[in-house]
Amino acid sequence: MLNVHPNIEEPREQRCNLFHMKCKVRTKTCLVIIDGGCTNIVSEQLVAKLGLKPLKHPHPYKLQWLGDTGELEVKAQCRVPLKLGEWKDKVLCDIILMTACHVLLGRS
Repeated sequence: MLNVHPNIEEPREQRCNLFHMKCKVRTKTCLVIIDGGCTNIVSEQLVAKLGLKPLKHPHPYKLQWLGDTGELEVKAQCRVPLKLGEWKDKVLCDIILMTACHVLLGRS
């Protein structure tokens, strides 16, 4: 969803279905948005603050962000250890500069 331009003809309520929640990444509580899109993303700030290990992205690409900054280049990714209640897993996320949340989950 992040790299697709919205169709002006679509009803606005179809483009605003977001789910907000909090989770644990290591010992920190983080804001998560689930948008049903096609990409899992983590903020550069969270990666740096928690000392997560960035990996070179195997297929760098540009992401059309839905804000004022235009395209963002995705050059790195990392495994983010998430905990939601009793569920724990490491989710592979692309790393970008974003302020909307700490983690944006778009695919299972």
